[in-house]
Amino acid sequence: MSNYDETYGGSFGIGINNFDPTNITADEVIGITFVIDKSGSVNRYISDLNDNLNGFLQEMGHSHVADKILCQILEFDDDVKVLNGFQPIADIKPFNIQPGGMTSCFDACAKGLENTIQYRQNLEQQGITVKNLVFIITDGESNADRKYAASDVKKLVDDLYTNESNFGSFSIILFGLGDETNFKRVGKEMGIRDEMIATIGITAKEIRKMIGFISSSVSSSGSGGAMPTAVIF
Repeated sequence: MSNYDETYGGSFGIGINNFDPTNITADEVIGITFVIDKSGSVNRYISDLNDNLNGFLQEMGHSHVADKILCQILEFDDDVKVLNGFQPIADIKPFNIQPGGMTSCFDACAKGLENTIQYRQNLEQQGITVKNLVFIITDGESNADRKYAASDVKKLVDDLYTNESNFGSFSIILFGLGDETNFKRVGKEMGIRDEMIATIGITAKEIRKMIGFISSSVSSSGSGGAMPTAVIF
């Protein structure tokens, strides 16, 4: 049987290679979504970001919750690129983000959330319990979107927050690196809660701290612990 779910592109009409839910043997899945800014300004800290994201893959790939983790990764500059849909973390290729261009954050977040919601429904139809963690990493405003406005993303986010079936099993976190003026406005416009918008510096130490929070959140969620309700370092 194929390892791929039916492709899903939402409003974009572009297929995404999700792992076939009928091939999942675990009773519970942790779906991790990374939406990562790769616009030109990211170049100032890209080496540390790539290194620490790859450290995350290695750590989680050998963790006690590895068999539960499916990971989706999107990058964005002027365009949105889906590196992979939800796939086992052991199958995720190393990060090698190459910065350039402007910022289409709203398009990327909408596409990532659309696929997350659809795939979550597919898993639940197979009787699989799902926890979703969405991590948005950006350092600026959204200025190159082609399909979505902030209000479109906000509707998706609001629907997720208000759906009682998602309570305690769906978290959306925005990590803003650098100047908080732009990314805080973007986060608020998308409807992300204040306590889930974190200001991160661009030093290696700060980026390690961010990835450490992500790792601990995934590990806790997969071990029966609480999902993050605020970003506290």
